[in-house]
Amino acid sequence: MKKKRRLNGFYLSTMSIFLLFILAFMALPVIKLVSSALTAQATQTFSFENFEKIFTSAYYAQSFGNSLKLSLQCSVFGIIIALFCSYAITRFVSERTQNNLLVIVNMTSNFAGLPLGFALTLMLGTTGVFVILLQQMVTTIYCAPEVRAYVAQLVAATRQDPALQLGASTRAAIALIHGAQACALLDGRDFILPEDVQHMVLPVLSHRLLPNPEARMKGITAEQVLMNILQNVAVPLKL
Repeated sequence: MKKKRRLNGFYLSTMSIFLLFILAFMALPVIKLVSSALTAQATQTFSFENFEKIFTSAYYAQSFGNSLKLSLQCSVFGIIIALFCSYAITRFVSERTQNNLLVIVNMTSNFAGLPLGFALTLMLGTTGVFVILLQQMVTTIYCAPEVRAYVAQLVAATRQDPALQLGASTRAAIALIHGAQACALLDGRDFILPEDVQHMVLPVLSHRLLPNPEARMKGITAEQVLMNILQNVAVPLKL
């Protein structure tokens, strides 16, 4: 009669960690994905409108086609590499090492492919958990009135510059403040400095500006106009 194996502490702790990983990176993301897919964005109620939009849009059809082509190419290359690796392992590696590798591959394969894609999208995508958390943290960064006035002057200068046909709007000013808040957060501060605003001016405003035909003929770009504005607008010295 075979003796029953007792579950030791190491086994239980290892399995607990493994189950937590499955819950965090597979179960929760899939539940969140299904919930979001069945929720209408405008009314936040149960709806199939997201699926209707996907299956009736030519843009989504092209995206699916490109994804299938990319997946097929990656699969072919993966099979070729796997054949060479499998041959090398079975020929030149001991049986014990083969068994260990087999266990590792079987365990890690649960986190690859589609489940991993769902997990990364829901954790790190534009509406992911971590991104939403960072966005909420950004709003807590303090912006002094002097910095807000500095941002307003920069944006107003773009609307008054003779080289620009289209300047930055009020929404651009709000986006610039948010960008400066993110810059301060990444730098470990809870307040904005004028340097944060200057650092984010080009990435936030350059694509919102339109040089006039004369300026484009002279080769003047929006980035050059912004650099000139940064040099001419006074920087607040006291906050």
